Amino acid sequence: MSYQIDAISKDFRDFELLEFERDFAKNCGKYSNTKQEFVDTFGYENQQHYNPYAFFKDSLEYKLDDHLIELREGNYKSIVKDLDKFLKQKNIDIDADSDDYLVLCRRFLLNRIDTFFSKLKIIDGECEETFKDESKPSDVLLNKFHQFENLQWDEVTFNIITNESIQITARGYKEEYSYQEIGFKDKRTSGKYSQLWNTLLLFGNLEGQIDWESSDKLRELKNIKKEVSDIGKKLRIFLGINDKPFYTYSKSRGYQTKFRFKDKR
Repeated sequence: MSYQIDAISKDFRDFELLEFERDFAKNCGKYSNTKQEFVDTFGYENQQHYNPYAFFKDSLEYKLDDHLIELREGNYKSIVKDLDKFLKQKNIDIDADSDDYLVLCRRFLLNRIDTFFSKLKIIDGECEETFKDESKPSDVLLNKFHQFENLQWDEVTFNIITNESIQITARGYKEEYSYQEIGFKDKRTSGKYSQLWNTLLLFGNLEGQIDWESSDKLRELKNIKKEVSDIGKKLRIFLGINDKPFYTYSKSRGYQTKFRFKDKR
């Protein structure tokens, strides 16, 4: 039965991606946002980074967060209807009370999460063939922190160990991760970390806070609002915490992490 589960879940992933590509190719206009809408949301200083699908991508990333929470909680309700429909289309009969059905629920949810990463790349104009061999999101999901129930950011400590690695500690457990493992590899260059990683290290160097009074770095980071948002999404996915890892920006506080952050280099 394991082979059948593998084959069924792969077929489901391929089906979901194809349906998404068909819909996006036909209806991409309805998913786009204007440059003015982009500027109103992300600020005039970021207009050169205008993306006509920024809002659409954000909506997909929020859905991705929801599915990650469901996976952590073992809640497969959102996938059951689509699983049953898919099994019916394939004329496959599996007892809904069986262990194999539960495994399929989890596998389908994992594959749906996987498709979200591919969908985001499709929106950016990448072909499925160009990223099919990249590491799967399951590589990101399999870490100890996802096993901690109701983990909060104020329980977490980040320590910069080297320019390429950070140690993460929570509830007595600590582990060191490279920028690739956390999701900060620059996809445009081989083996390099992204600008987002540089900004994350800057936060650590300043003990988690970049504000107007204590640092002129805020003036130098022209895209800080978007970078903080993008960093937050990556950290939420990696640690499996639903809440945002940054406090809401204020002029007096600037940008500040909710977790403790030290530079141990």
